[in-house]
Amino acid sequence: MTGQDIPEEENARPILTSFRDQMKTLSRSAAVLFFFLMVPAIPLLYLPVAAIIGPVQSANVEASHILIALPIVSMASASVVCGSIIQQRRAKIPTASLIGRFLAGLTIPMAVVCGAYGVAFAISSMTCPMAYTGLFLTSLGVALAGTFFFCAFSFMMGIRFGDGMLSFFLLAIAMPAVCLLIAWAAPGLESVIGCAPVFSADLALNILGGAGLSLDGLMSVAIEGRLGSFVAGADSVIMSALSAALGLACVVAGCRWASRRDA
Repeated sequence: MTGQDIPEEENARPILTSFRDQMKTLSRSAAVLFFFLMVPAIPLLYLPVAAIIGPVQSANVEASHILIALPIVSMASASVVCGSIIQQRRAKIPTASLIGRFLAGLTIPMAVVCGAYGVAFAISSMTCPMAYTGLFLTSLGVALAGTFFFCAFSFMMGIRFGDGMLSFFLLAIAMPAVCLLIAWAAPGLESVIGCAPVFSADLALNILGGAGLSLDGLMSVAIEGRLGSFVAGADSVIMSALSAALGLACVVAGCRWASRRDA
């Protein structure tokens, strides 16, 4: 063992310890249990939607209908779980332990999104013979990248303001509304504003051929040619990269704010 290996192990140990402790805490949370129970309830929730929409031509489109609540669920789970990681704590928390807590919170929304996609794929594959696996996997990748940003942003806002639901309001309403107003006022910026990570869940559903239950998704029904008419391809790569980069920036900012607050 070299001299450099010891500090690395010492840094990793508090991350793993805090990760395990936070997972134990989250396993007793009623909110976490609610989000996980939503996954097996998807078939029941989709029945009235299917009756209204009627038959579709491909499994991907039907999967987008099944996942219609993806924007709201991913933002809400991220805000509730990651927005209150150290909300009630006053003692100083080392950065390594703080990262472990964030990683534990991150696993919950990620698992919910993966579970929802798994259920949607299973249901749509049984009812529609035509499926495009590549688009489905691309959609899942964009959704996970966006969920990472939602979690990181909620983590940062929870540390800064101590209120996880503030991040949900900003992610679901305030930030999309500002972006849509900018795009409306400056139509030439639509392609730029459309890559904002707050629209990542909308892009994930657009790739499958549908729209989500979100501010952008609702406007897509009311306004023809609105912001959010994404296409699969370069948009998905740019959106995923921006979501990951800005998410990492939010985690770093949250850790710095925590160290300043505890100083």
